[in-house]
Amino acid sequence: MDSAQITQIRLPNGRVIALVDWSDMPLFSTVDLLNGFTDQTIQAFNYIVSDQVSSSQNITTRRTATDKDTNISSPGTLAATEEMLVYNIKVEPYQYIVSGSSAATVGTAPSVAGVGGPIMEGALLSFLQSRLLLQLEISQKLYANAGLGYFNQGFGAFTTAIAGTVAAGVQRSLSNQGVPTADAPRSFTIPVHIGGQENYRLNLVNSLGSAVPFISLAGTAANAGTSLVSLRFYLEGLYKRPVS
Repeated sequence: MDSAQITQIRLPNGRVIALVDWSDMPLFSTVDLLNGFTDQTIQAFNYIVSDQVSSSQNITTRRTATDKDTNISSPGTLAATEEMLVYNIKVEPYQYIVSGSSAATVGTAPSVAGVGGPIMEGALLSFLQSRLLLQLEISQKLYANAGLGYFNQGFGAFTTAIAGTVAAGVQRSLSNQGVPTADAPRSFTIPVHIGGQENYRLNLVNSLGSAVPFISLAGTAANAGTSLVSLRFYLEGLYKRPVS
């Protein structure tokens, strides 16, 4: 006998989706944050490869996006032949030191400097989780809204060790967005549907609107103003590929 397979999904509104040309492939987009940013909202999934990476406004020269920054085909919307059922959102954080004469100039890839980089420092990651919200908005309707720490990474390097020495002034505790196990991320009770040509936004929200200082920074005091955090966001679920 043939094994049972899911061939159709019925959405809460009664619409039936036939799983033809669908795959389990995440869409992802990255944002760059510089120490002390004051933006109230920073949007992801609003650029494609070769555009400028979305970033906080205190970055005056942004990086040019490559395949490691995003894999979407059009900014902020799906093509007419694309669809997606989003089952969860994941956040993959990295911490860098910006090189060059100005901390606000991130025209080239930042360097991995400081002890333990690019793994995030535990205190800084926890602080960002306490200050920032993440919101998924589709056709101007809110479908997800929770603290940054709610969206577990579920993979990647994991450590709670102390790296470096106190004498050198670079001692750090290292961490990532949750425990790296497949069962750690929480899936939505009901998947979120993004239809063809439908607009969507993933917003990183600083609800206080005040500066977000990067505490307990990597490297020596001289590097304090040049710490950069890159957050790669994943929309995971069933993705209907565009028809060429």
